[in-house]
Amino acid sequence: MKMASSLSEAARKDESEMDNQEELEETRAERRLFSIKGTTGIGAGVALDEDGDLVPVIDLSLPLEVAEEQLWEAANSVGFFTVINHGISQDIIDRMFEQSQVFFDQPVAAKKEQCPFDRALNSGYEYKEQIRPCCGLPDQKESYHISPRSGAMDFRWPTTPSSLREVAKESMIPQRRTNCPFAL
Repeated sequence: MKMASSLSEAARKDESEMDNQEELEETRAERRLFSIKGTTGIGAGVALDEDGDLVPVIDLSLPLEVAEEQLWEAANSVGFFTVINHGISQDIIDRMFEQSQVFFDQPVAAKKEQCPFDRALNSGYEYKEQIRPCCGLPDQKESYHISPRSGAMDFRWPTTPSSLREVAKESMIPQRRTNCPFAL
């Protein structure tokens, strides 16, 4: 019986190590994309999804009305996008990746306890809870929603890592215009 238990533990450890390797490879791929054309974001027109389709690239140096319209269109048609000329340094991006890795490496229960999701405020941690409108099935992802809206993050900042809050605030898109919706 002890041998079967040891084999089971070894299999779980191997599976966990494979999951970690896949996550590390994804992070490396994302970082490679961020370095294209020497920008702190993905170079315009070069971001591709896994099927080779173009991912919408939004240039935040464009007039606010143009950038807002492009963001709205991309979010509603494709569901995701890449932003360039956002003013966030590579150092801050790297630190945010590191903090995120520490946070997401925790067990699901710990993340839910530290950062309960509030649907009304669209903030906090959720795990496979969103329902995909296209097919009515649960989305197969976990996410931690950080919102700059007043009060949205009350009691939703993680204790592990304790510095995630500080780095997240630094990583918010700098306010360059008076009415910029992306600033804290």
